[in-house]
Amino acid sequence: MTEQLLISSQGATGLPWWASIMCTTLALRTVVTLPLGAYQMVIIGKVEALQSEIAELAKRLRNEVSVRAQERSWTERHCRYQFKKNLRRIVSELYIRDNCHPFKASLLIWVQLPMWLCLSLALRNLSMASSAAGSETAGVVLPEVRDPLPAWSHHPDGPHRRHGPLVYGSVLAEL
Repeated sequence: MTEQLLISSQGATGLPWWASIMCTTLALRTVVTLPLGAYQMVIIGKVEALQSEIAELAKRLRNEVSVRAQERSWTERHCRYQFKKNLRRIVSELYIRDNCHPFKASLLIWVQLPMWLCLSLALRNLSMASSAAGSETAGVVLPEVRDPLPAWSHHPDGPHRRHGPLVYGSVLAEL
């Protein structure tokens, strides 16, 4: 699917392959990762804003637990257990209330990593003309992809031929 996206992108724009790869990467990052990055910042901001409220609630909870401990003669270990259990519950309720669970802030990496991997593998497959047997690009030789990218390999049969697209894709991913 990613190979077809790259081929379609190059066919639609008519740009050289190197420019087409850069434009496709830029478009994917703009359409997919930019909104997720903005969402990640919003979530992190909400979590940071809750920290003062969490600290205040923790202080109040610590007082309540110490009062209960004296009433029921709890051990120090049981006091810590009750405090941690109730604090976890309170923090979870706050995250639900403000819709800002910290795991949502990691959504970007869970989308960006597979996208980078698919793009890197598609570049490798296109440069080596070794697409999956069932794909539409299977057996299609695209010398334009291999030849104009001297950064991938100094010699056409060089040992770094397989790793070049991954390195090139990672450089583009960092742009």
